[in-house]
Amino acid sequence: YHLEITWQGSIYEADATTNLEKVVIDSIAYTQAFNDVYGEHEGVITYFKDPVGPGNYFRFQEYRQVDSSLAHASIKLSLQNDCILGDTIFILELGRSVYNDENNDGNQIKIVVEPAYTHREGIESVIKIQSIDANIYKFYDQLDQQKLAQFNPFVEPVFLRDGQFGDRAFGFFGALTRSEGVSFTYPE
Repeated sequence: YHLEITWQGSIYEADATTNLEKVVIDSIAYTQAFNDVYGEHEGVITYFKDPVGPGNYFRFQEYRQVDSSLAHASIKLSLQNDCILGDTIFILELGRSVYNDENNDGNQIKIVVEPAYTHREGIESVIKIQSIDANIYKFYDQLDQQKLAQFNPFVEPVFLRDGQFGDRAFGFFGALTRSEGVSFTYPE
């Protein structure tokens, strides 16, 4: 697809590829602890096979219910809120990190993601993997690099680029497709 925006005498153009192949999730597991540059976390592990062909990009997605007894995992901010009133609400957790198939084309891929919110045993969710285009991948990869630079004094600062529109506008135009959802129940 081609996007063309004319605004105040300037033309902004971008392209997105929509022939993305859905992946099939093979299995989902849970780990009490995994380590990354931010420390130790619990994680949801999703396994799927990468479609053959280079340049495939992915992002984790989870849809579940939370209530006011839960909190945001990274900042432990409670969901206590007058609007919730103890009821459950549906949330969509989109992984901020993105993944590619570089050096892993056509092979099994394992993505380990810390849930955005705390949970307890028996909470059910639906996991999907988004197949995303290079535009979305580049944008979220820059966000990841920027986050790394904020917490590590030895990492060179990263500034968000202006996306696909050159130096005249900020943003990106992309496409994605989602795998079929797979039910997952938190074991603890």
